[in-house]
Amino acid sequence: MRKTTIFLLSLALLLVAGLFSVRPIMYGNARPVSISAADPLTGQISQALASSSNGQLVLPVSGQDYTLSGITYFDNHTWAFAAIKPLSNSMNSSNVVLEKQSGVYKVVLGPGSAFPRTTTLTMPADIAQFLNQRGLLYDALD
Repeated sequence: MRKTTIFLLSLALLLVAGLFSVRPIMYGNARPVSISAADPLTGQISQALASSSNGQLVLPVSGQDYTLSGITYFDNHTWAFAAIKPLSNSMNSSNVVLEKQSGVYKVVLGPGSAFPRTTTLTMPADIAQFLNQRGLLYDALD
């Protein structure tokens, strides 16, 4: 009975050691990559900032092309404001207002550096006040 137990333990140990040596071979000695979580607004904002180059859609990448700052949520996270700060000369600083629709944020205003006051008439008053305090609203000339 002892020989059987020793044999099974040796086999199990050999199997575990084999698994640790097979993994690097399978992955070419590559190290695991971890990606930090992106802000939930970055996908929608990248789409709003998209441009076309040679007939190809070019999406800027958060953390590479721009960062978000001053993210402020309103009305129980139904609305959001974000300032977009470029990391290169490929775009200008801008701002966006997003509304959560069917569980997904959609850009409803911007990107832009300032907005006509009339664009906020359908938004909650606290958002219009927030934008006005930041000097992002202007009265459109008729």
